[in-house]
Order: sequence, then structure tokens, then C-alpha cells
Amino acid sequence: MEILDPQPEPQNEPRQERRYYLPSHSNYMIWSILCTIFCCQIGGIIAIVYSVQSNNLYNCALAASDEYLRNRMFNESEQKNRTAKLWLFISGGCMILFAIIWIILMVLGVFAGFLENL
Repeated sequence: MEILDPQPEPQNEPRQERRYYLPSHSNYMIWSILCTIFCCQIGGIIAIVYSVQSNNLYNCALAASDEYLRNRMFNESEQKNRTAKLWLFISGGCMILFAIIWIILMVLGVFAGFLENL
């Protein structure tokens, strides 16, 4: 009777994780919050929503294992980022326009009677 050697146990070799690198992600969250506080609340809140969506998509893209899905999520996050930036510019432009109209009306004296009653 012949004695067979037992099967060698597989050695636990460390698995090398694949690391996927995406380009850096610009973030408009701080600008959106500042715009909400100091400029236009409606446009700032919309910009905050798009900034949060952009950040969430970017973080999901970093965690995705499928290359197609990762690229798609990254492109969607960049699109949301551009939309947040657009709303920031719209809000800032409205604030600047409002300030210019206010200054013109002050110079013309439209608010002269209103300011005397204060």
C-alpha cells in the first residue's frame, strides 16, 4: 500500500489590488455655500444640490470596479459640477445686477423719501 502525500495547502499570497486613478475633481461646494449665504439663496441651494450630487458620483466612480461604469460616473460627476458652476455664475450675476440697479436708483434719488422715514 502506497502512502500518498497530502495535497499541498494553497499559500495565501497577498492579492494585489488594482488601483484606478481618476483625474482630480474640482469641488464647488464651498462656493455654493458662500453664494447661498451672501448672494442668491435659490441659486445657491440649487448649486449645493448639484455639488453634492457631483461629489457622490465622483466617490462612487472611485469605488467602482468596472471601467465602463467608472468612466460613466466620472463623466456624470463632471457634468453635475459644470451645472453647479453655471448656477453659481447665474446667482452671482443676479446679485451684481441687483447691486448695480440699487446704486443707480440711489443716485437718482428714488429712495430719498424712503430713507428719510427711517
